[in-house]
Amino acid sequence: MKWIKLAIAWCWNHLTKISMFLSWAISFALPAWAASTVEILSAYSPLSWVIAGLAGWAIAGLGYAGVGIGAYWRTMAKIRSVWARSPNPVDPMETVFRNKRINVADLITPYHRVISNKNFIDCELVGPANLFIAVTSGSGSLAFHGNTFQPSETVMIKNDASPPNAIVLQDCSFSRCTFYGVILFFREAVFEAANRLISNLYWVTATPQAMPPHSEAENQPNPSTSP
Repeated sequence: MKWIKLAIAWCWNHLTKISMFLSWAISFALPAWAASTVEILSAYSPLSWVIAGLAGWAIAGLGYAGVGIGAYWRTMAKIRSVWARSPNPVDPMETVFRNKRINVADLITPYHRVISNKNFIDCELVGPANLFIAVTSGSGSLAFHGNTFQPSETVMIKNDASPPNAIVLQDCSFSRCTFYGVILFFREAVFEAANRLISNLYWVTATPQAMPPHSEAENQPNPSTSP
């Protein structure tokens, strides 16, 4: 009795795998059996059986792919529907925001994670949110004046890195705003520009000032090994 319970439990825990195995087996065996009953194909057995079975696999694969694509589009449609119906205290299409408390996530869509060409004045921007600051060696069109970041951290990333889950800020201005629960991402090449753009950044990663300088001697040939 114990072994029966263990077997049932194992089958239940692996039900998805067992179902997939059986469906693929049936999709091969059924066309192969059907081919074996056709007299004109019997002369080419067992090759005709194998070809029929492979054809069954191909059709089943297309069916599974169609079901997966349909499920994906149904899910995306539900996301769009919920996002469109959700109450939003701000209109993300506005270009100027004054004296508003804004959830950063309300300014983006699930498909476009960029905030651009907007002005924020005396606003509270609430996370949690990862913000990638698109700044060049100058400050570009970004502007930060008299803002407060609490609690917030700043992270330096490689010059060729782009945080996949971050929200990009570009061509925006922030005046006397307060940021809550955000993490700011800057690339190494704009370290100095970042500190000019926003004062008193709290860096939680190593910065160029903290990195050990490269010794000039490291790049000089060793006299003992020179020809």
